[in-house]
Amino acid sequence: MQESKILITGGSGFIGTNLIIELQKLGFEIVNLSAHDPIVSVKTIKLDLINDDLSVLDEYRFDYVVHLAAVSTIKLAEGNEQETIRLNVEGTKKLLEYFKDKNLKKFIFMSSMTVYQEVDTEMTEDLDALVDKKSNAYSYSKLLAEKECEKFAKKMPILIFRLANAYGPYQRIGKVPTLIPQIISQAIAGKIEIYNGDFARDFIYVTDVVNAIMKGLKSDFTGTLNLGTGKPTKVMEIAKTVANIFGVEVSDLRKKINAPLELVPNVVRIKETLKWKPEISLEEGIKNTINYYKNAKQ
Repeated sequence: MQESKILITGGSGFIGTNLIIELQKLGFEIVNLSAHDPIVSVKTIKLDLINDDLSVLDEYRFDYVVHLAAVSTIKLAEGNEQETIRLNVEGTKKLLEYFKDKNLKKFIFMSSMTVYQEVDTEMTEDLDALVDKKSNAYSYSKLLAEKECEKFAKKMPILIFRLANAYGPYQRIGKVPTLIPQIISQAIAGKIEIYNGDFARDFIYVTDVVNAIMKGLKSDFTGTLNLGTGKPTKVMEIAKTVANIFGVEVSDLRKKINAPLELVPNVVRIKETLKWKPEISLEEGIKNTINYYKNAKQ
């Protein structure tokens, strides 16, 4: 895979930035296709995936595509439903159409664990309990994008990752932060306040995500894989880990949450097919993330 050409869509974002850093170490020729400026130094084509023509890519012969560009969280999709569907679904379809005859070695699409309905059932890749149009726009858009990928499965080798809750360096705190950046931001301000400490999800450190993508590029496997640690982590455990580092107090509001307290993907298939497993513990991952936020200009 040395000197292979790879297109990363959304490479200016959190996962894309971490992936690009690793690919650069390995000597890949990288093009970042993004509507935003990159965080790290990389050849970037600034382009609106919905409205702009992809013919700008004609001069390249890519071996791989990793499609990360998206409205990337449920919160960001709220009040932005139409644009979410356009970018996450129509944007994916546009990319697939462009690359269907380009002899790619692999097209990787980053989906989400939220395509599963929030039911107390083991979340395996073959589970039929998936979201529908009555669900939030983000989760439904990711499922529709998966279906677009499936339509092109005979045209190119496609791997879909259903990603759990990723965290780590380069994840912006922003206006609508995800849980771990929010807790760290609160700790920096002097006190942590959480809604319900018993709420548990699967939190995976970003370098483990990147390693799975790298193994996915090398693998002959096509189809869908859950990407997470396979272990539930309670919000209180995260809050206490951060609080101990900063020496601050944690307040648990004990608010009722209208969702299962614990949702964790089954990750047996990804471990077997890609010979991959998560390596970074929660404590190590949070320490690394805190060090990043302490040193970075937010």
